[in-house]
Amino acid sequence: MIQTFQKFLDETCRIGSFDSVDMKHFLEPIFEREGFRDETSSNEILIVHDAGIGDFVNLSPSIRAIRQKYPNSRITMICNSKSKSLARSCPYIDSFYYIRKESNFENFVDLYKTQMEFAEKLLPFKFDLAICFCHYIDGILLGYMSGAKKIVHYNGTMICDPTIWKLNIVIDLINWKIPMNLSNMHIADRYLGLIEGMFDESIEDRSLEVWYEPRCLNIARQILIDHGFLDKSIFAIVMGGTGNQKHYPPEKYALLARKISEEIPNARFVILGGISDVESGKIFVREFENPDRVLDLSGKINLAETSAILSMCSMYIGNDTGTMHVASAVEIPCLIPICFPADHDITPNSVLKMYYPRGVPSVIVQPRQSSPECINSHEFFFGCQSNQPHCITQIEVETMLAGFHLLLEKIQNDDRSVDLIC
Repeated sequence: MIQTFQKFLDETCRIGSFDSVDMKHFLEPIFEREGFRDETSSNEILIVHDAGIGDFVNLSPSIRAIRQKYPNSRITMICNSKSKSLARSCPYIDSFYYIRKESNFENFVDLYKTQMEFAEKLLPFKFDLAICFCHYIDGILLGYMSGAKKIVHYNGTMICDPTIWKLNIVIDLINWKIPMNLSNMHIADRYLGLIEGMFDESIEDRSLEVWYEPRCLNIARQILIDHGFLDKSIFAIVMGGTGNQKHYPPEKYALLARKISEEIPNARFVILGGISDVESGKIFVREFENPDRVLDLSGKINLAETSAILSMCSMYIGNDTGTMHVASAVEIPCLIPICFPADHDITPNSVLKMYYPRGVPSVIVQPRQSSPECINSHEFFFGCQSNQPHCITQIEVETMLAGFHLLLEKIQNDDRSVDLIC
């Protein structure tokens, strides 16, 4: 099959354009000849997921539902390597393959070659079913190239405008199209909607999960014990995440923490993040001016250990990141500054509709107005069109403190809704 894939790529390069109908005409006879279209069931299922950590956490109810529906099938999953430390402990999946590099959507040949490498590993399974929870065209392309008999996806995009991600060029590869339920706004519900369309039934258990080995909890506990934090009110501070426009300044986080510590004498702050967040951690520690109350773990622990630390915290205070969704999965209240300005209209595909912390008391703090450059922005997903901290920097620390007080009230009342303030 790999030689056949290469022949199709050579033909595509010769013509100068890709057509999914031509791809099926070229490959289907070979799939049939090689036994990929036999009616005999292989009890092999492929899940393709092409997004980041937060999306992976929000996919957890769907993964659980698939396992419950197919208890005797072998389930293989493709996901982002950033989620590896969580994925490997997932009890619902038999084997994982990891996406280790960003797809180049501007270069179809490079994209196709990457999928060929994956397909070579997947073809021996002869999957009955490939369930594609895909935001981009690469996942759907791979679902088809895996040789699966049925390729499941929505009949439109899962999140973005198809003119941006060009879903139309691979839509013909999907042979089981599920209508999008427009009442599903949050990404977890959009994922579940695909499963509900397949099963023709509602999924009752919609709770999020994160998975990590018991040793991660032991490591996290010992870290907090060693620093004298375990019996304190621990606030997680997260200052990183994909998309610089979502980064609230570390100096402002430090000032907010100082104000919180004045009100709550036993408050302690744990900084969580990756290698790219180390500098922000240093700035926070310097500006906070009380090193005994801060534990900077940025760049020092993996995602599973971070999840375990979060499960022992009183509150998440940080950017709109994958770690925020981990916090909601372990039922930690969230205070989030966000770059989506309050004067922007909120559309079904805005981050405020799709990616708020789900199922926990939450307060989201917005900039009151767009920066001049973003007033007429066409980037409605984040609201801010900059690739640097921009609109979000207008949020005052006093507004964040007001959000903190509001969140304490919501926690006391067990109010698990999301409030927006600016």
